[in-house]
Amino acid sequence: MIGMLNRRIFGQPADLTVSNFRILRRDVVERICSSRTAHPYVTGQALMYSHSPADVTVRHDPRPVGKSNYSMRRILTLVFSILFSYSLFPLRAAALAGFLVAVGSFLLGCFYLVRAFFVDTVVPGWTTLIVLLSFLDGVVIALLSMLGEYVVRTLNAVSAEDTYHVSERVSS
Repeated sequence: MIGMLNRRIFGQPADLTVSNFRILRRDVVERICSSRTAHPYVTGQALMYSHSPADVTVRHDPRPVGKSNYSMRRILTLVFSILFSYSLFPLRAAALAGFLVAVGSFLLGCFYLVRAFFVDTVVPGWTTLIVLLSFLDGVVIALLSMLGEYVVRTLNAVSAEDTYHVSERVSS
């Protein structure tokens, strides 16, 4: 699961194996240390800031004592941290869901409005109430989706990686 996120979000090459043991160039380390993210994920940042990642052979011995501290809960916490800190997918998915609910609410309102013209309702005012609620709920959800898009743009502006990085200065 983490490997799939690393490939989708950070562009990890399919043939690259990542682990907690890595060799990084000094400029990559400095960029990771100076990043402005609230939830740092060193593996992802190393993939983002490295221009030519490559495998290094490391012997992985079995743990001599104890067991891993990574439970399913901690792994899911890491996955959600990666998704919400480095990906726009959750915000865009919520905006799409909001848009679909708004369209569904509008269609439901239209259905009950047309039905009120051809079928007499038992409770007077029920159709008006349903149409207004559907319409206004659709408007609210559409506005929340728009707000979500502004949050996406703000997130992009705040956590955008620099368009350039000076790795070495040469005096003239």
